[in-house]
Amino acid sequence: MPMAVAGDSPSQSLRDRPADRSGRAGWATQTLRLSMRRTLLTGLAAWQVVMLGAIVVSSLSTSLASGLALAHAVLAALALGARDNRIPAWVVVVASYLVGVLDWRATGDLDATLTFAACWLVNLTALVCAFAMSRNLAIVLVALSALLVPLAILVTNPDWGHGFPSAVLVTQLAILTATQLGSWALSSFTATADEAVSSSRDAFREAVTRRTRRREVAEDARVLHDSAINTLGAIANGGAGTSDVAAVRARCARDVVVVRELLLANSERTTTATSFEEMFDSSLVQLSRSGLDARQLARLSNAATPDQIRAVVGATRELLLNTFKHAGVQRAELGTAFTGGELIVRVSDRGRGFDGAIRSGRGLARSVFARMELVGASATVTSEEGAGTTGIIRLPLALSPSQDPGSEHPSVDVVAGGESLVRRAAFFWATGVTVVGVVLESVNRVGLASAAYPMLAANVVAIVVAWFAFRVGPRLRTALVLSLVPLGVAAFTLSAAAVSFGAVDAVLWQALAPSAALVLVLAVPVADPRRTAWLSLLIYALASFVLAGLVTPMLGGAALTVLVAGLVGVGFTLAWMHFRAAIGQIGWKVNADQEAVFRARMQESRIEAADEARRYWLQAGLDGSIRVLDALAKGEADPDSLQTRSTCALEESFLRQVSLLSSEAVHLGPWLVRALSECRRRNSVLRLSADDVDIVDPEAADRLGQLLVSSAAAIPAAGELTITVFEQHGRATCTVVGDSPWISEAGQQWAALQPVGMAANFTNNTYGSQDVLQLSLGARRLSTAAVDQWDSPTTEMSLT
Repeated sequence: MPMAVAGDSPSQSLRDRPADRSGRAGWATQTLRLSMRRTLLTGLAAWQVVMLGAIVVSSLSTSLASGLALAHAVLAALALGARDNRIPAWVVVVASYLVGVLDWRATGDLDATLTFAACWLVNLTALVCAFAMSRNLAIVLVALSALLVPLAILVTNPDWGHGFPSAVLVTQLAILTATQLGSWALSSFTATADEAVSSSRDAFREAVTRRTRRREVAEDARVLHDSAINTLGAIANGGAGTSDVAAVRARCARDVVVVRELLLANSERTTTATSFEEMFDSSLVQLSRSGLDARQLARLSNAATPDQIRAVVGATRELLLNTFKHAGVQRAELGTAFTGGELIVRVSDRGRGFDGAIRSGRGLARSVFARMELVGASATVTSEEGAGTTGIIRLPLALSPSQDPGSEHPSVDVVAGGESLVRRAAFFWATGVTVVGVVLESVNRVGLASAAYPMLAANVVAIVVAWFAFRVGPRLRTALVLSLVPLGVAAFTLSAAAVSFGAVDAVLWQALAPSAALVLVLAVPVADPRRTAWLSLLIYALASFVLAGLVTPMLGGAALTVLVAGLVGVGFTLAWMHFRAAIGQIGWKVNADQEAVFRARMQESRIEAADEARRYWLQAGLDGSIRVLDALAKGEADPDSLQTRSTCALEESFLRQVSLLSSEAVHLGPWLVRALSECRRRNSVLRLSADDVDIVDPEAADRLGQLLVSSAAAIPAAGELTITVFEQHGRATCTVVGDSPWISEAGQQWAALQPVGMAANFTNNTYGSQDVLQLSLGARRLSTAAVDQWDSPTTEMSLT
């Protein structure tokens, strides 16, 4: 009886093991399941051609042969329909078992070629059952076939005795055991691969969410600095900067629009740049334009990301603002060019210039250089006193449709992953057919030493050779792969000798065992795998045909049975080649589908991150700054009055401190903003130093935040509060200092509501007129390079 296989995985066991957190099977799981289903059902349909040939050479009556031929043709159509999911696979399995029993009943000859071919039809059906249906259903159907098919043989062909039905029973049970073991191994492998891909993508999605939120907040902070902070600071300082009241009002009106739009969704913003052409929309100075026209800039805009456009336009406007504020001239030159794969923007003036030193964390460093760094661009500013200033921006661009930055993702090499899957399956197969072959031989021919054992030993040698082939250089690897072919031919010859070349006990022929060497040939990577595979298959096919046509007749064997046995190995190798190709083709399709889902989730992440950024500014209470600027724009407030200047100073200080906070402090940051807002609301002063620290535990951050906000709410109007947070060795120490007894009372009320562990890390002390609260928590230090840091305010600002 032909042997069972052990090397693949039942579809349901793979289908039931989702590899990502969405509940969907990953690409490795889906690829293996779909390719095995398609390959085996295609192979079952193709085997019907062999069955038709066996019917033709059999000595059946015309009517009986025609009926069997029709049955096999229908079975082939059913297999192809199930392959394309048009009919359930179990229908094909049941029909195939029935047709196999009909073949045995029709021939009546245990040594007939048709009987031998029908054996392989039944074995192939068991494989299809195991890999094309749900796991539980496969177990039930194969177990039933192991009982019912032998019983049917005893009923329809009682003169065959008990040997053949027993062989069918053992083989079916061996197939069931082997496929379940193989499926467990492969499903574990694919599940691990899918989990690795899913974990890396989840981690990447989280990183992109953080990056997007950080960039949104950082860019909005730059916009806030370039507009409201500069304006409020200039008014607070007074002097010549506010002498032109009309200019002050116009600037305040523009800033009201800008600050309000920080609270809107990106799609609703009208001041967010969408084209490089918008860099020319400055009303601050007169522009002399040169270089690229609007059409050329539009083409470059299509090749850039939204972040790149916004950064270049924002940096260009800041350079023009710098000319307006410091150059002492009202005219600038703005030139653009595209050369060497770079968009080059040049802003120059013939004003008073400066010494050319760019102060770190200040002015141009944060509004131009930091912007460029975040989008992979660069900027230079050169100047000499009395000789003007020139700023140059360089942005690398590829002239192709722009790629969504979120489409960057962890590399998932489907081809490499598929090859790894095929290699794993090949070694499972070779090992499985060898182990099961020993079991079948020892059960079917108890105590007899046959050529089947040397044949199985040849398989062991092939497995060892293939194992070494993966660990040597290309030249030696090719030689080892070529040595597998004669091992396969030798195994086929020995398997034939074990049944006297089909003359004795042909139904016990383990004709699939020699395929182990051929499958391993396909698994080992060589320079030209396609040519190597076809050459190996051709040599094996010629050897089996020569054995059938020349050697077998001289030895008194059954040439047609030998030919069918050779077709078993050839057909299976072709099926394995189809399986290997399907792994690649279906892998790409599955990966493309998951890629679309991944991109959609990335877009959701970016939207959520942008919403988080807007909530950040909502919590900051920008409405207070908007009211001050709006009153100035409408003439309801006098920029020269002391009260207005005091109010502007308070707003400017508040906004500057908010912009100083790290946008990566996702747990603690919102609470610091709320504390700032509370102090601003009470006209009190908050001195804040957060030291780029975030609290690890969100719940602990919330409890600390409640302490900070309650402290800010406790200090009297016009009072002062100092909050410092610094990290050391993975612990954050938060210190709150304020006037006694208000801060101490707030600390006592807070401590009474905390769990024991939190209260143990809290101290409340009074030193003279000052209360000091201190709390220690687990923390992490943030990356200072990843977010813009806003330094202390400049000492002199001007609107004109």
